[in-house]
Amino acid sequence: MERDENYFFIINPIAGVGKGLKVWKKIKAILDKLKIKFNYLITEYPGHATEIAKNAIKKGFKYIISVGGDGTTREIASGFDNNDAVLGIIPAGRGRDLPRSLNIPKNPIKALELILKNGKIVEIDHPKIDDKRFLNFSGIGLDAEVTYIANKKFKGFGLLSYLIGLFYVLYYWKIPQFKLKIDDKIREVKAYLITIANGKFGGGGMQISPLSDIKDGFLDIIIFHKMPKLKFLYHFPKVYLGGGHIKVKEVECLKAKKVEIYGDDNVKTQADGDLFGGLPKLYEIDDKKIKIITG
Repeated sequence: MERDENYFFIINPIAGVGKGLKVWKKIKAILDKLKIKFNYLITEYPGHATEIAKNAIKKGFKYIISVGGDGTTREIASGFDNNDAVLGIIPAGRGRDLPRSLNIPKNPIKALELILKNGKIVEIDHPKIDDKRFLNFSGIGLDAEVTYIANKKFKGFGLLSYLIGLFYVLYYWKIPQFKLKIDDKIREVKAYLITIANGKFGGGGMQISPLSDIKDGFLDIIIFHKMPKLKFLYHFPKVYLGGGHIKVKEVECLKAKKVEIYGDDNVKTQADGDLFGGLPKLYEIDDKKIKIITG
């Protein structure tokens, strides 16, 4: 069934190393050809997508469409405030992990068709990281270090940037010590990385949290405990093979409503592909939901 024509598109022109703008030109041509009414703005700086989304919703636009990567979508969702606005996603970044978790086609044209016609609207969880929000997953430790290196040194390699970055980082990586407070239980661990997940996928197609349900009202915590580097290298690729890594004894999976993570302040964190500084970090899941068009 056709939706009412009340669309506002927010485009990140540098998503996917310039792919965002290229995708938008194709999408706009289709919208014009179909004579669909819409409005749009192109982001100009970090955080701009949040401002645009807030203003568009205040003006009465119901469907706010992200044309960019997972970071762009995270920013746009941060402009939603428990209202009737609906988020749509046209993937144009490198990772496209949130679309995978929501069964949204990676092909931008098919994603547009989903938005205009037959996509299902569902409510998904919208967890907090300190005083901000994220949608898909957050990584602490090795994961965030790889994100940093991939963006700094290997950005032009597309999805391979994460894999190349992983081998690069492992060469010098020293396994950090963390103090965790998971709900009300305190523990200390040495771990390569800790993932706080809402969706199943992260890092450009890794099924890092195969047990996640993006609507269940819980955070999923995946801990890669200390193990020899060769053993880590042997088992970690299983994240690309259906999530078989969770069967490794050094990998722990938990669910919680609240997670506090402490450690060295030089240990990086990331959320939906964007760096979020160091530790400590507080993660919570509450009753905040986002309406989103899914496959």
